[in-house]
Amino acid sequence: MNNSELFTPRSSTRNEIDDFALETFQALEIFKNTSLHVIKMHLKNCVICHYPENTLILDPQKNNDSIYGILEGELSIYHQDDSSEAIALVGAGETVGEISIFDGQKPSAYVKTKLASHLLVISSEALWAMVDDSHEISRNLLHILARRIRSGNATVLNSLQLQRKHAREAHIDALTGLHNRRWINNTLNQHYLESHQQNTVLSLVIIDIDHFKKFNDTYGHLAGDQVLKQVASAMKGKLRPNEIVARFGGEEFVILLPGVPTTIAAMIAERVRKGVENCFYHDAPSNQRIPVTVSLGIAQLASDESIEDLIRHADIALYQAKENGRNRIQIFSA
Repeated sequence: MNNSELFTPRSSTRNEIDDFALETFQALEIFKNTSLHVIKMHLKNCVICHYPENTLILDPQKNNDSIYGILEGELSIYHQDDSSEAIALVGAGETVGEISIFDGQKPSAYVKTKLASHLLVISSEALWAMVDDSHEISRNLLHILARRIRSGNATVLNSLQLQRKHAREAHIDALTGLHNRRWINNTLNQHYLESHQQNTVLSLVIIDIDHFKKFNDTYGHLAGDQVLKQVASAMKGKLRPNEIVARFGGEEFVILLPGVPTTIAAMIAERVRKGVENCFYHDAPSNQRIPVTVSLGIAQLASDESIEDLIRHADIALYQAKENGRNRIQIFSA
């Protein structure tokens, strides 16, 4: 925090406590449904402290021995420091500091005043006396702690969901919605290891959109982006859940086929080729339908080959498919 030292507040006198109506104290969540007589009796062991704006109340680096009830003002809660965004704001009627009193540990977050605030300071000794004396106060504390636990669980869950979302996004190509090169590298490595350990086959198909550079030069990159999305959608529509397609980069795609030999891979590749062959780009200025096709190279992992060998062989087969006229499949042959 910028204010690294805990602020020493100006404590109340008895008259200052009397300045607040008993109903104001009864509005604190810790005193909910507690009789005014019980509240008044226990206020004798509490003080009201005034804290200016932007002063530190709780610090995870320092011990805490009090609960703070907000009579007036507003507090900000931070997990790190006040240069980060506040994770919560608490206002009149709420309390802070309970958990560190109950578990005897240092506070779990920084708390500072967002506005100048009057706080009812309840020491740990005064709190335990309240708990021993009042079922209502004990029940209120249980409700407060249960809400804190639920809030903490929700924060953890949201954080995990956000992490998973970011992890998914890190492996998704933004343009086509397919898996990207990073995902290919990770997944191909896993299937490569499984293939060797379990002595199973692994095939790879590399796909390239025919004459894509010429298409971009003629119709522009926005048109090229439309074709990439169209091709990606067409391929996904022709593949089963265990037939994994991803964008390799530029106009190239790959299909990972664990447990599939080249004979079956060729059938899958042909299904994809025909699906893309039905795609057309409509050029509005000339009112022409521009056909879109792909060439596909297929390779199967040999027992003594590396991942690089598998990719290189599929790439060689792709080059042969292009040399033989494009819009066709080619199986690698050593």
